[in-house]
Order: sequence, then structure tokens, then C-alpha cells
Amino acid sequence: MKDISRRAMLASAGAAGAALIAGPSIAATLADGPAGALSETAVDAIVTRAMAERNIPGALLVVMLKGRVLVRKAYGLSHLELAAPARPEHLYGSGSTGKMFTATAIMQLAAAGRLRLDDPVARHLPRAPAGWAGITIDQMMRHRAGLKDYDDVPDFRIALEWTPDAFIDAVGAWPLEYAPGTKFRYSNTGYVLLGFIVAQASGMSFADYMKRHVFAPAGMASARVDDIYAILPGRAQGYASDEAGQPRRPDPVSRSINQFGDGSLLFNADDLIAWEGAVAANRLISAEAQRAIETATPFPDGNYPLENYGAGLATRMVRGHRLVAHSGVWNGFGAWIGRWPDDGLAIMACTNLERGYPAGWAPRIAGLIDPALAPYEPIADSDPARTRADRARLARHLAGGYASDGSTAQQRAHAVERGPLADDEQVQLVAIEGAERLYGIARGGYMDWIVAIDRRGRIRLSGA
Repeated sequence: MKDISRRAMLASAGAAGAALIAGPSIAATLADGPAGALSETAVDAIVTRAMAERNIPGALLVVMLKGRVLVRKAYGLSHLELAAPARPEHLYGSGSTGKMFTATAIMQLAAAGRLRLDDPVARHLPRAPAGWAGITIDQMMRHRAGLKDYDDVPDFRIALEWTPDAFIDAVGAWPLEYAPGTKFRYSNTGYVLLGFIVAQASGMSFADYMKRHVFAPAGMASARVDDIYAILPGRAQGYASDEAGQPRRPDPVSRSINQFGDGSLLFNADDLIAWEGAVAANRLISAEAQRAIETATPFPDGNYPLENYGAGLATRMVRGHRLVAHSGVWNGFGAWIGRWPDDGLAIMACTNLERGYPAGWAPRIAGLIDPALAPYEPIADSDPARTRADRARLARHLAGGYASDGSTAQQRAHAVERGPLADDEQVQLVAIEGAERLYGIARGGYMDWIVAIDRRGRIRLSGA
């Protein structure tokens, strides 16, 4: 993953970092939750520990339960050089959490009859190459189009200005990575094209459409598509990390590429509160459309993607509770938006550090409200010999042993999608549920996958 990547990080475990540089600011609203007192001290401990481990300059946090704001708080500094304390009103970058907003715009245009989800991309982007003839809008929304991710191409120059035509010509010259609709592979390219389609189908720029039809109806008064040249009161400074883990200015990006539909929004804590209210009340799209973007659909062979990715959102089952979420990393910022829709809980967090990784620490706050909502984390292992044996079983399974270990077609497909277990990946016990032991697969502190193994050695994989 490139240091400046918008790529989603859908894991939920933390990683060790560097020393604390800033504590909580005084700009905060925090209330007792109806499910019992939500301790400000406990919330602050989770956030400030993460800031210390990762050297995060500043962070925003929103926690809502059944429409009530429990936490609206800022921590640390929004600008290091000016020593400016973070405030909830400050604008932070969305990264790939912006994909759920782009997906919402597409669903609005579909409902208005401006497009169909099964439309071929060339119907709306006439410059599309012939090789994209089999690609549909829905496939791009679900990362199944076969398009190479421009963020993975070393010589793709993000500091250059790109017109839509120039971008289509550049990425259209790359061969498809697989037949459209047959695999899942995360690709920012598809969401850039979706942003172009929003503009084409609506007759206005992507930024104007989002302002008029998404942000304004949702009540997101400060949210906007970014413009790196604009003077914006309250804009936080974003940071990357140097080789020693210290904050530095992020690599330069162009104005145009920072307005693409794959995740170039700015918002503050109040905007996130408004977004959650609009989503919960289905004010922007219908309940049916919301379910569609939250829900993974099967491939032609009947199997489902391991990531369980819908369209701009991924759904996980954690301790029997549904979590719908997406992360983002881009141009000095990290973000995570997570909803437990059946429990009425939403937690949203932003950092002005690309590797602030709020997906790794913000979900822990859910456990303060209800322990059943806590993310999986390593626990004491009373049977390390079995863990070693299960790791060996998992390594064989992922290396191709699924062909003879009684796995179902779905389990075999997930093994192929996941790929072999690397030597530097840790397998840590996170729970025991019935006859199954659940393990987290982590690398460098990031827990990306959960695997369940029963006493008979049967294996189930899912995203963390």
C-alpha cells in the first residue's frame, strides 16, 4: 500500500507507534448514554493511547446512540506548526469513506431515472475504451470491474492535473485484471469513474452535485469536495509520517486528483452527526437502496466476496452484531465511519495523520457502551499447542490444501481470494465461540482477517 493511498483499511486491531505528542483539547461535548454512563475518562483513554502509539497530531470523534449525540469531541492539534488546538468544527479529510457518499449519489441518480446500475460504463463515458464494454456501473461500485487501481501503479503521477478524458485515456490503456463481475479487487479507479458519471448524468460538476443533493439535504453545512487552492476557515493540516514515525507534510497532489469521486471530501464533527441522522432516517436514498449498498451480492458462481463488500460499504458480523463500515486514507488524513444499524450505534473518527488508522481504535469505544459490540482483540491463550496446530492447518488451507480438507466451494473461493499465509503474519486467539476458536491474522499490528477453526479443523475466513 502506497503511503498516500486512499485504499480502504477494514481491519480492527491496533498497532504500536511512537510517543504522545498531544492530549485532548477542551473543545468537547460528551453525555451519558442511555445504555449506562459513557465514561469520558474511558473514551479519552482509548483515543489518547492511540494518539500516543501512532504519533497522531489531532483527531475528531463522534459517537451517537439511537439518534442522541454521546460524544462530539476534538483531541490534540489540527495544525502542528501553529500549535492550533483541534476543534470539532475543523475540517478533516474523508479518504475512502467518501466512497459511501459517491455510492449514495449514484443511487439517487438511479432512482431519478438518470442511469441504471446495470448500464455499461460507455453509455455515460463515451471515451471509454472498447475493452470496458463488459463493465457496468454496479461492478465499479462493488470493485468487480477488473480495473487496475491507479493507486497501485508506481508511475501514475498524482501531482499532475488530470481532466476526465486524460484520466480515462491513461487508465483505459491498462489491460483488465480479470473478467468483469467475476472477482473482487479493491480499485479506486472505478470510483473515480463513478464521480465522472455523476457529473455526466446530472449535468453539473461532481462537487456541485454533492453539495446540492447530498450535503445540503443531509444538513452537512460545512462538508464539501476538497479544493486545495481554496481558503477554508477551519481547514486542518494533514500529515504523513517520515521513516522515524514523525509527522511530515504529505506528498503533493494536484487539485484535480484531489476532487475525484474515490474519496476527496472535507467534513467536520457536525457534518458527521448530520450524515448519521440522514442515513438512519433514509433522507437521501430509500431504505431499499441503503440495504443494497450495504450488502454484498453473489458472483456468477454463487459465491460471495471474502470482504463482504457492498457498494461503498462493507458489512461484518462481530460477536453476532452487524457492523457496516468503511475506512479512508488520503493526503494527510485518516477516517473511519462505522454503524451498528441494528443497535442504533454510530462511531465516526478522523485523524490528521494518514496512518492514524481510526479503524484500529475507534471501534473499541463501542465496547464501552455494550461489551457485546467490542471488536475482536487478542485474549489469553490457555492452549498454545492447539493454536500452533491451527496455524499449521490454516497455512496448509491457504496454500491450496482446501482441495482435500473438506472445504465448501465458498470456503475454497475465500482461500484463493485471501492467498497464502505469510511468514510474518501472526495468528492470535481472539475468542472461543462454541466449538470454534477464532483467530485474528495480523501483520505489523494490523488485524485484517478473522478465521474460525473448529475441533475437526474446518476453517471459515472473514474480514476483521
